[in-house]
Amino acid sequence: MKKIHIIYLAFAMVVVAIGIIIYMAKREDAIFLKDGIRVKATVTATHKTGKVRAPRYSMDISLFTEGEPIPTVKTDTTGKSESEKKIDAIFDKIKLKNNMGDYVTATVTINSTDYANYKAGDTLTVVYLKDNPEKVKVLAHIK
Repeated sequence: MKKIHIIYLAFAMVVVAIGIIIYMAKREDAIFLKDGIRVKATVTATHKTGKVRAPRYSMDISLFTEGEPIPTVKTDTTGKSESEKKIDAIFDKIKLKNNMGDYVTATVTINSTDYANYKAGDTLTVVYLKDNPEKVKVLAHIK
């Protein structure tokens, strides 16, 4: 009778451990969705490793992090003609909004469908946290 109790207890502990792991993964995804910065990334390579029966797939990507905002100063139009003011207004609209961020490369785990669909040169949207831009998640995987 004691062996059965030990087996039930061991099984319950395994179930609880799996539940905790799943909870932590979902919690991390929620943080990325809420606080993460979304940018476009370029696929540089895809990889298939491991055994034939249990392959592992990954993808190398490169991206630029979001840069710091550039302070915008409206052009002084004092003493200018209406046409000069219109030209200044056009140039004010096309000024850069952000500095270019850092160049980052990362490897992300993907599934067999992504491995078949993505090729080098493709683009996709990824999410990273400002404090750790090297840790990247594919947006489609966490939605």
